[in-house]
Amino acid sequence: MLLTFLYWISFSSLFIYLYLYIQSQYWKRRNVPGPPTHLLLGNIPELTQESKAAWFQLRDWTQEYGNCYGIMEGARRLLILSDPEKIADVFSKKFEYFHSRRPNHFVGDVDDMKNQRVHVFSSRGARWKRLRAISTPVVASSNIRKLFPTMVDCINVTLETLESHSNKIIDIHVYVKELVMDIVCRVGLGQKETKQFNNEFVSHFDHFFGQPAHNPVNTLVAIFPTFTGQIVKYAIKFGAAKMDFINQIYANLGKVVSERKQTREKLLRENSEGKLEMEDFIDFFLEAEASDIAEDTFTERKMTLNEIVANLVAFLVAGYDTTRELNSIEFIFCN
Repeated sequence: MLLTFLYWISFSSLFIYLYLYIQSQYWKRRNVPGPPTHLLLGNIPELTQESKAAWFQLRDWTQEYGNCYGIMEGARRLLILSDPEKIADVFSKKFEYFHSRRPNHFVGDVDDMKNQRVHVFSSRGARWKRLRAISTPVVASSNIRKLFPTMVDCINVTLETLESHSNKIIDIHVYVKELVMDIVCRVGLGQKETKQFNNEFVSHFDHFFGQPAHNPVNTLVAIFPTFTGQIVKYAIKFGAAKMDFINQIYANLGKVVSERKQTREKLLRENSEGKLEMEDFIDFFLEAEASDIAEDTFTERKMTLNEIVANLVAFLVAGYDTTRELNSIEFIFCN
């Protein structure tokens, strides 16, 4: 009995070792250069050093292995490109094959029509084409111009605050964050008045974006991608992944969108011309709202109410993170 047990342990260990070894040699078997990998973690240890940011590690590898090389994130295979011609080929000529972003394991199955949190940045295939076709006109210059009065009002509030601190040394990044969040909330979340320096979203998002990219949950998902769903489920259940803030945003925004929809329907009944003034992104997206979308009508330019909420959350997250950094850098260069 003991010998049988030891036999199976030895056989299983050998099988796992061979599987991991073959997996770690993926790029080498295809004659693609790249750094040596660890059997289980791939190149995660090098990408998560406290003394060196991942981007600097990628830069060093590019200098050593050229502008096209392969690395491993656990079991995930990544091809790193820095050749402008190859990048243009991927992004332009072969865009229909490479349009999707890296999967976000917290979003879940993006092909599941019942998944309520799929937005334009996480979708793929026909669903991505539909959501992108609807989302692109939303941020068109004609629509953005309609939001200028709201943006100017937010900017004026910031300028008044800055004037009260004239001739003093201040951290401009703090004011930029408050301004950007105020604009995003007012044009995308239905917020009516300014909440600068009184908006709880700012601290929540600072904490959200301040988390390390490779926490234990992300590392486990990278090592065992087949069990992504189970890992995320138990991570949320036992508090290893903090989703309370995101869940709160979805709940609050869902309520705002539903109330706005009811208001619009009431105004349409009272308005003989059948036209409504567009106030913010919620109105723009509700113009494309449909009660339900089946798989066989996936290409129609309509959105479900849940997809509208998901895309508004995506605009909130992406808009805040990118704009606050860009505005801070622009301010530094201008001064």
